[in-house]
Amino acid sequence: MFSNWLSEWIVEPPVHHVEESACEGRKFRWWGGPLFAIGISEQDRIALGKSVLGGEGDVSHERDRRIFEAVAISSLSALAETMRQAIGSESPALESTAPPTIGESRTYHLACPESSWAIELAITPGAAIALRKHRAGRRTVPELTTLGAALADVEVDLGCHLGGASLSAGQLDDLAVGDLIVLDGRLKDTLPLTLGGEITRHGRAEIGVEGASHHLRITETPDLYL
Repeated sequence: MFSNWLSEWIVEPPVHHVEESACEGRKFRWWGGPLFAIGISEQDRIALGKSVLGGEGDVSHERDRRIFEAVAISSLSALAETMRQAIGSESPALESTAPPTIGESRTYHLACPESSWAIELAITPGAAIALRKHRAGRRTVPELTTLGAALADVEVDLGCHLGGASLSAGQLDDLAVGDLIVLDGRLKDTLPLTLGGEITRHGRAEIGVEGASHHLRITETPDLYL
């Protein structure tokens, strides 16, 4: 959806001109060079990442926010490189927290009508013409980085769920130091893996002991994208 919408903008832009002041104080990150720059705020990066992933996830969870951020950054980095090649610029599309220095240009606010995010595009007139000619002549859609590649550097906490127990409120209130609680899991069984403290829908492991250390032997790999 993201690449298709932006491709249509290149031919017939449903955008409006905004002042540069609209980009201040919103934790922007930029990609581009001397002829163009793509900018997006922190809030819109989260919204864009969630949109690219089909709306799955919860923006109130820090782990999900990190994933959304990584997906958005990867998508915009790939888009900037695609635009650089289409324009014919020899300067690399660099990332920065401040907009690159561009000559005579206009800044556009590109709002996707189907989502709650928007990006800013600063571009010189000559680069805009080259970009539209490229799109009109080739009719290609920018290729985004795959989800697996976008998440490759995102760190997650992996663990193993040993089991649980049900207690009444009275029993919970009576707990004292030294009490033993019997869990419903057995260490000799394969146990479910956890990612970020949450049990995965797939993924199991056996617990082993080697000297004074414990280890996990994976018997079923987790699926990070479920």
